[in-house]
Amino acid sequence: MTPRVTLVQVAARAGVSQSAASKVFNGRADVGAETIRTVKEAASELGYRPPSRRSSTGKVQVFVVVDQINNLYAPEVVSGMLIEAAARDALVTICQTNDSSQNPMPGTKSWIAHAHRSGAQAFLFLTTTVDEGTHGAAMRLGTPLVVVDPVNRIPPGAISVGTTNFRGGHDAVDHLISLGHRRIAFAGANFQSTPGGERLAGYLDALRRARIDVDEQLILPGHFRSDDGHAAARMLALPDPPTALFAASDSVAFGFYDACHELAVRIPEDISVVGFDDGVGSELVWPHLTTVRQPLVDMGRHAMRACVSAIRTGQSATPAVELTTTLVVRSSTSEAARRG
Repeated sequence: MTPRVTLVQVAARAGVSQSAASKVFNGRADVGAETIRTVKEAASELGYRPPSRRSSTGKVQVFVVVDQINNLYAPEVVSGMLIEAAARDALVTICQTNDSSQNPMPGTKSWIAHAHRSGAQAFLFLTTTVDEGTHGAAMRLGTPLVVVDPVNRIPPGAISVGTTNFRGGHDAVDHLISLGHRRIAFAGANFQSTPGGERLAGYLDALRRARIDVDEQLILPGHFRSDDGHAAARMLALPDPPTALFAASDSVAFGFYDACHELAVRIPEDISVVGFDDGVGSELVWPHLTTVRQPLVDMGRHAMRACVSAIRTGQSATPAVELTTTLVVRSSTSEAARRG
């Protein structure tokens, strides 16, 4: 068995004291950039991995960062994380980025160092931006970082877990086209995010393959929230309104349902609706929502599994994981009504 590389060896290779090398891996602020670079290079050359820090219970600790927990998407993904954590003897701490009472703010570079001092051994970001500073802080501490449904293009070295968003978007629109719809709107996606951009690309590809002209008036960006669905209802007042809506999330679809009820617009008789997620509520609304199913619980389980495995093996470099989406057809879609 190859002897484990020690911090003493790293310090010697870098030409610094063991204390200075220790500060680098503990995220201390009183270390110069050149020292950090030299120590990191030495660690990489020698194959050094900082030892995992255990909690007082002996369990590994994973800190989860989410933008908000009170929606139709996050609770199911987090449920998967908790199921996997229980199976793998891990503790989970959940933090919200929209909680202004926390200082430092969860997900920031300074928070990474603070959380690590509190025992964090890995970080799991759910639909939250991860910038170079945050990722770099985690890497300097030797703590794995996993991102679920990345909001932005993730830095090299981070582990990502997502779904086939392009395929899901394409399947949703292809279903509507097969029902005779040609005026198909798309609303509610943040096009700067990876999932939103991929769903838009799937929407556009399905239209182009069917030789349907893209009408920019029928594309409305948003943030995957119900108020985006309310905003999408304004398209019903266009001279040539859509006969179908592909909503970027179920929350967007439910907001559109609400607006249609207020306007006395019938679903699916007057307009068909397809959502995305198949989370809590898609079979509780009427008509039951046709939607693209994401395996939300499995996404959480995969992410937690990657975290714990990276902690215990010291190997965090893995290919991006893309779980398969599935179109679930229910009663919110029907054949396009003929117009006189």
